[in-house]
Amino acid sequence: MKVNCYISILVLLFFNAQAQIDVPEPGKAFDDTEVPKVFIALDEADLEKILYGDLESNEEYLADFIYATSYSRDTVFDVGLRLRGNTSRQKAKKSFKVAFNSFVTGQKWEGLEKMNLNGEANDPSLMRSKLGWDLFRFLEVPASRCNHIELYINQEYRGLYSNVEHIDEEFLEKRFASPYGNLYKCLWPADMHYKGMDAELYKEAFFGRQAYELKANPHQDDYEDLAHLIDVLNNYDGIDQLCELEQILNVDLLLRCMAADVYMGNWDGAFLNKNNFYLYKDPITGLFTFMPFDLDNTFGIDWFGIDWTRASIYNWSDLSGEARPLYESIIRIPEYRNRFSYYLDYIGDGFFSSGTVSTYLQNKLNLLDSSRRVDVFSDMDFGFGYDDFVVSATTGFGAHVPYGILEYLAERKSYIENNLNTISELPAVSFVHEELYSDSLHLEIKFVRETIINEAEFHYSFDSGSEQIVALDFTSASVNVSIPIGSNAQLLTYYVSLNYGPGLTRNFPFCRNATIPLITGSEHSLVINEFLSSNTESQQDESGEYEDWIEIYNAGGQRVDLSHYYLTDASSNPSKWRLPSEQLYPGEYLVLWADDNTEQGDYHTNFKLNREGEFLGLFALQRGGYFPLDTFSYNEQAPDRSSARWPNGIGEFKEADQLTFGTNNELPSVLFSLEDQEYFIFPNPVDFELRVNYSSEDYSIELFDLTGKRVFIEYSSPKVILVDNLLAGVYYIRLATRNKQIWQPFIKQ
Repeated sequence: MKVNCYISILVLLFFNAQAQIDVPEPGKAFDDTEVPKVFIALDEADLEKILYGDLESNEEYLADFIYATSYSRDTVFDVGLRLRGNTSRQKAKKSFKVAFNSFVTGQKWEGLEKMNLNGEANDPSLMRSKLGWDLFRFLEVPASRCNHIELYINQEYRGLYSNVEHIDEEFLEKRFASPYGNLYKCLWPADMHYKGMDAELYKEAFFGRQAYELKANPHQDDYEDLAHLIDVLNNYDGIDQLCELEQILNVDLLLRCMAADVYMGNWDGAFLNKNNFYLYKDPITGLFTFMPFDLDNTFGIDWFGIDWTRASIYNWSDLSGEARPLYESIIRIPEYRNRFSYYLDYIGDGFFSSGTVSTYLQNKLNLLDSSRRVDVFSDMDFGFGYDDFVVSATTGFGAHVPYGILEYLAERKSYIENNLNTISELPAVSFVHEELYSDSLHLEIKFVRETIINEAEFHYSFDSGSEQIVALDFTSASVNVSIPIGSNAQLLTYYVSLNYGPGLTRNFPFCRNATIPLITGSEHSLVINEFLSSNTESQQDESGEYEDWIEIYNAGGQRVDLSHYYLTDASSNPSKWRLPSEQLYPGEYLVLWADDNTEQGDYHTNFKLNREGEFLGLFALQRGGYFPLDTFSYNEQAPDRSSARWPNGIGEFKEADQLTFGTNNELPSVLFSLEDQEYFIFPNPVDFELRVNYSSEDYSIELFDLTGKRVFIEYSSPKVILVDNLLAGVYYIRLATRNKQIWQPFIKQ
């Protein structure tokens, strides 16, 4: 039976949001238009262990979970419950972590694997963290979503809690072009100081955990990218530092985070207390992105006798008495200092304008009132009662809460306005959104703010060729440009030039070296090398089941990280199933079971193959989109007869004479024992002449070395083959007739 395979041509290749980050909607899980109820039920003995046993333990206990709103009621069985936090573990109102996937592999709720339920015991308003998270949302920072919930454990009301989104792969998927880069959780003392070029130095542990903990890709344990970022922050100067930072760090987003921290007095964060932040290296853009977490010590909360309303804005880190390279290296660059000043002003006149924030807080107080009124646990730790909550927006309470939130913001805004540097009219690019098609490149260039620009130009060149210029029609805070690309172009280098006055020109990036690879799918080395769509008795998986399978082969000369590649049986859904996160070396094969049963392990896909024929595709996630590498459709297949590329890795698909499961298609299959095959050559080992003893007169002979390279071919049914010219070693002989092929190893002495 002939198999008809053909390549599917896809018009849209891929797109990239170079520095643009998505800000997902709250959804049901973080709906802040009401106060949802969370009910957790577990064995009473287990609850006793959580609340009164080893409070430093992170052991999870089996529980059931219900999330109830005015419009829905969701139940999730067999979740994990444990304590979370640091000092909050010792308090009467403890904080909890819910893990949906701890006891049921792959289980999620609303796309989440975990929930962080924080007691906010040291904040009489219970609103400071929520206000901070909403500020980051206003600034389009990839920060956690947050709402308030009522928490019930074994039918006892435990109080009003903040529900803060956990930062993990699911978090990254909702915000970045690729969620498979390195994610570092940075806790005290993560000061970003230079320790040396050896990446191992940044794996140092404190108090039983690492200051820089690699949360994503821990199996690779590769800290080289973090070591390089720290090196640039500490050891580069002037133009060299600015140029390199723009190549490895989302600087504009970091400036927004710096401004937010300084404005709300977040002393327990990265820029002062070397604590509580994440760094994510997006594998598509190549940029590190800064992400905050833990915002309870904000808006005037104090434990050191410091008036945070009057803390310096340009020397913020000086309060620590130590160097903070992540803050100081940025603030000393005039361009960045100016943009930092702009964001401080933008926050004060926007999100924290007096009318806006006052209305915001009053609405929150009204929303939370009935839930807080009966929250007895909030009264236990610092003596803050319900009456204190009611006036918490406008009234301080001495001790560690000297200001109400509105009091703090009024004082802080006044101090910032009186100490803010003059903001120049220097325009800045906040991000460049790219869409790359087969014959053109489309870009949206967005600026930090609307400004008057005399002239805006897009400069570009292909493969270090002559520079070309496109005048931009600049009429708003963003502009679009389309560039035709030739079929042989490999790399586009570009920069944006803005003229905003006589002799005043600014280039973005500063060093005029932004690049966009224009590679095509043919340059990738991974291929679908063989597949079987009707496996009834040929090969069993690890569970002893006969399942369809797909063989992937690395035909190139470099190892490939498979976490950026996808298989699908639907051309409209190229990211249907992601390949396992591992390396495939040159010449290696990986067999995947197409059985629609991902619970059986990492090598089982979420779709099956159709014996009657369908689409099959291998895609690469590249610069934010899905690039077709090997896509085709096949017709009806015979049971236990695979389709394999011949020659191996590069040829057309043909119905295989026998399965070559996980091996070279031009070598004998591991599924068939040589003892079961006919012995048709002698002598073996051989020095000079290899004789063929086979009854048929109509056959061909081929010889292969162990790499699969053909070293001899003859179609005239020879009986004697001269092998004296072969080097000593192991070889295979392949005898083929019309309906049969026989393989035999032999040794050349």
